[in-house]
Amino acid sequence: MMYVFLSIMFGSAFVYYYSANKVRTEGFRAPTKEELLKWDELEDEDQGMVFEYDKVSMYINLMILSFYPAFLVIKATDLVKRLIGGTKETL
Repeated sequence: MMYVFLSIMFGSAFVYYYSANKVRTEGFRAPTKEELLKWDELEDEDQGMVFEYDKVSMYINLMILSFYPAFLVIKATDLVKRLIGGTKETL
């Protein structure tokens, strides 16, 4: 029975990290020319990226659903990464 609980936790962590990777890679795009014209009034030279919620909404919902069962694994992974010597910004 313990293996069932562990498999649920690690499976949920896999789904969470996979969905986060998909959101990071597919959720942002370069702005179009029309959007750049709207942003032209901004003084910031770095125009940024456009987040496409419609494209990645399924992955965001999967992250929401899998966070609670995977919470312990996610926190343990963060702790191990900090102990190895990485910071949150680099990981």
